[in-house]
Amino acid sequence: MGPDSSIVNWELELFDVQPATTGGLDRELIFAGRIDDKLCSWAAVQALLNADSSLSSSSQLRVVALFDDEEVGSLLRQGARGNFLPSVLERIVEDFADGAKVNAALGRTYANSFLVSSDVIHAANPNFLDAYLAHHAPRLNLGPAISADPNAHMTTDAVSTTILQRCVDRDRGLRKMDPQLQIFQIRNDSRSGGTVGPMLSAATGIRAVDCGIPQLSMHSIRATTGSLDPGLGVFTFQSFLEHFEAVDKEFE
Repeated sequence: MGPDSSIVNWELELFDVQPATTGGLDRELIFAGRIDDKLCSWAAVQALLNADSSLSSSSQLRVVALFDDEEVGSLLRQGARGNFLPSVLERIVEDFADGAKVNAALGRTYANSFLVSSDVIHAANPNFLDAYLAHHAPRLNLGPAISADPNAHMTTDAVSTTILQRCVDRDRGLRKMDPQLQIFQIRNDSRSGGTVGPMLSAATGIRAVDCGIPQLSMHSIRATTGSLDPGLGVFTFQSFLEHFEAVDKEFE
């Protein structure tokens, strides 16, 4: 840059421009850049679009929240630890609540709600099988995995796992693909990356579970997931959106 350049500063970022492609002996894999976390984001939005909204008696408010900068900046204004989601829900409740009773209505809304925190999950890497507990290594093309962490970097517990499993079971056999909810129990002597689930659940008091779609090569320039996994994710999230209200009543 010369002394008369109008450029004050610059930075260089490189990224893969190749389109996603399928591979494997039976085209059972998808290779793509930036799967984390467009994979779960797409499945959640598609599930919201697909979800049956014909139940006129339902009082359910369905929300899909997508946060920017999750890997590096959840404390930023647009991050999950910011007040964006709570403030949006508060404004919605204000439109339904009676004036001075907004705070009480918001508290009841949180108490009656449920959060599926969905971030991609580490699928079992055959080069590092010793990092997984036996029978707790997520596999591709089976369905999303519920993540549980004894060090509390995930928000999953026995109650939230049961609720999500019950929602999925209600649709089992009714669609072309039946997801198998896998359980990824993280070893207590290892540190998981964590998700936005605990921070959102802690800020609002909403019951929550961490459940994401498995992938290999996480944070690599080219990641891998199963060709069935996006659809299995849609199935799981759609089952939750359509059946949570009824399932929650079962546990009252």
